[in-house]
Amino acid sequence: MTKARGFHLSEPTDDELDIALIDLDDTLAHGTWHPKQTKSVIGEPIWENIDKLIVLALDGKHIRIWTARPWAEENMIRAWLIHNDIPFDSILCGKPLCSVMIDDKARNASDPSWQPVTRARVA
Repeated sequence: MTKARGFHLSEPTDDELDIALIDLDDTLAHGTWHPKQTKSVIGEPIWENIDKLIVLALDGKHIRIWTARPWAEENMIRAWLIHNDIPFDSILCGKPLCSVMIDDKARNASDPSWQPVTRARVA
């Protein structure tokens, strides 16, 4: 085990964690991928989910679009978001690919609301 090096990062504040990570494909846009696809495209907007994203943005959440797409597609993603008037603060590309994602803060795209579930903090 490595010995501590004398620095400590303080726990982030609630304001610093007021971020919503939102997937792009099959969450904000209908999926378009198929095995013979030769050109990357973004599908049509899923307006029901975009409305949920807007509620988060209006509630003061920092919206980060998080996608498995490569960084080479960042400008295309940005243009699609702007074209569809979708509020966002940043784009993160290259998330891990997996068949299931387990996380204590996760919400499903089909949930009626994307508001975080509040939990009482235990001292």
